[in-house]
Amino acid sequence: MKSKTEKSETRKLGLICGGGNLPLNIIDNLKKQKKDFFLLCLKGFADPKKIPTELPQAWVRLGAGGAAIRELRKANVKDLIFAGSISRPNWKSLIPDFYTLKVLFKKALSKKSTDELFRALFEHIESEGFKILPVQDFAPEIVLKPGLHGYTPKLSKEVMTDIEFGSLVSYHIGACDAGQSAVVQQKIALSLEGEDGTDATIKRGGKLKKPGSKPILVKLPKPGQEMRVDLPAVGTGTLNSVIEAGFQGIVILEDGAMIVDKEEVFALCKKHKVFIYVLSHKEYERIITTKKKVK
Repeated sequence: MKSKTEKSETRKLGLICGGGNLPLNIIDNLKKQKKDFFLLCLKGFADPKKIPTELPQAWVRLGAGGAAIRELRKANVKDLIFAGSISRPNWKSLIPDFYTLKVLFKKALSKKSTDELFRALFEHIESEGFKILPVQDFAPEIVLKPGLHGYTPKLSKEVMTDIEFGSLVSYHIGACDAGQSAVVQQKIALSLEGEDGTDATIKRGGKLKKPGSKPILVKLPKPGQEMRVDLPAVGTGTLNSVIEAGFQGIVILEDGAMIVDKEEVFALCKKHKVFIYVLSHKEYERIITTKKKVK
């Protein structure tokens, strides 16, 4: 008799590919693990020049939910993993098919935030008979253990204070569904993430930095964020922006962010003396439960 693990290994995987290099890394891992998988590539996000043409695949628009479901069922996919960047949909440019329109309309009426809407959509996908799995289950190397990584200096008391302060700021803006990232320096919030994204947040913070202990970027998941498909990412793009802005480090949460192109990221960290600090769940809980408000 097969175990539950053995049974799950026989289920065909569907890899939904967005932008960036992460889908390619996951494809390599799935090949090494000898998984049976199918690619569902999102037009305008996945790069057709990089996706291996010899692999079974289909290409659909982000708004074509009905077509996506049909392709996945035709390929006999049972489990889904999401990999790659997908910008928050622009409702003016996103043209949904009838299936997607019906689902969006029904879900949007009862949901107050974008994250709630996304969670409702993922619940709907699972109601169609698919199981959504965390991408890190197939690429454990993309998440880091608590502590310092890349460049590993001894952090001063001032820096640790900024890490705690920035974590609390990030928690509060995330709770408001405003963003994930905050730039802080010497217990001052220089920049908060909005609709314009992390890079713009970094640039704004860089323009406002002052002498002394340099700014840090704190990028934490929002409270209640759907981590299976919406894991915050840090890659060479984010790191280069931090370097250009003159920051000293990046703070992420244990199991709360993925590191894309890790070797290149660590090489840049060491070259430019930028640390990556991973908060443990225990540290994070202490910060948000003992400090009720930002002072």
